[in-house]
Amino acid sequence: TNIYDQSYLVGRVIEVNYKTSRVLLLSDLNSNVPVTIVPQNIQAILTGNGEKNGQIKYIQSSLSDDLSEESIVYTSGTGAIFKSGIPIGKLKIKKDKTIRLNIEFYSDFSQLKYVFAEVITKKEIKKDVPEPNENENNSNTTINAKIKILEDEIKIIEETNIKLKSKNEILANELNQKKADILTFKNKVSAQAETIEEYDLDTKEMEFLKMNLYYGHKCRRSFINVKGFTVGTEDYKKCVLRKGRKE
Repeated sequence: TNIYDQSYLVGRVIEVNYKTSRVLLLSDLNSNVPVTIVPQNIQAILTGNGEKNGQIKYIQSSLSDDLSEESIVYTSGTGAIFKSGIPIGKLKIKKDKTIRLNIEFYSDFSQLKYVFAEVITKKEIKKDVPEPNENENNSNTTINAKIKILEDEIKIIEETNIKLKSKNEILANELNQKKADILTFKNKVSAQAETIEEYDLDTKEMEFLKMNLYYGHKCRRSFINVKGFTVGTEDYKKCVLRKGRKE
């Protein structure tokens, strides 16, 4: 028998006594539930960690890169133990030395007061005493209860999809704004680099002109200074920068 907290799965009955039953919670170390992670539609196994959360195991390492903390975990229905589409919790990704995929359950198992047990009963109908009206009422009640559960699940899935779509649009707008900010920043940096380069050139030119006033006569070739250099040549500039020393 499956046990629910409202529309959320919390565990399964594993032992029945006279007036009590023992339930294996999803957080128990011995719990293993086939699940589907949406919207990526990835199949995995949810196991309990003995605390308040669960862990995703038996998933291909290449698929874990596609998961995000917006992912929601539902039962997959594999193995026919749990029906598919029952909401369980949200995915929480922890990155240490390895990536750990934890599940934050929708229900707080330590605060459960009332739960819903999905009981399936079998009743034999005596042929000599048919009760069509009562049977029909019981059947309608069971069908209505199942329809109500399905409607609640559909509503949760629709609300989740709307929230995911809205968040995706917000993230896309933020990404576009960040790209525009980066482009603006790059343009500013480029303009500043050009200004700095021009300033460096002007500073070096001023320094050369000052030194040329003092040491130009020592480096300039003339009738007396035959070892000097022609003005404007690279050797002449080097001589001025060396304060008149030709070597």
